[in-house]
Amino acid sequence: VFAPSVGLLLGIRIVFTGMIAGIVFAPGAWLIDRFNLSDDPTTAKYGTWAITIVMSLGLVVFVAIAPEQFLATMG
Repeated sequence: VFAPSVGLLLGIRIVFTGMIAGIVFAPGAWLIDRFNLSDDPTTAKYGTWAITIVMSLGLVVFVAIAPEQFLATMG
């Protein structure tokens, strides 16, 4: 009896979490794509890895430093 309402509630929460994730990761994806399409082969090969590592470490540091309540309200 409760399954459809619980599924709808959780589904709505996941949609908003996905929107926040899109806002957070879209600039990084754009930047990685720009480096990947570079005419310089070294930049195209190693630049994407460097950007990925820097952005990933930045996100890990943010999650480690940010208060738990703030992270809980983000989704």
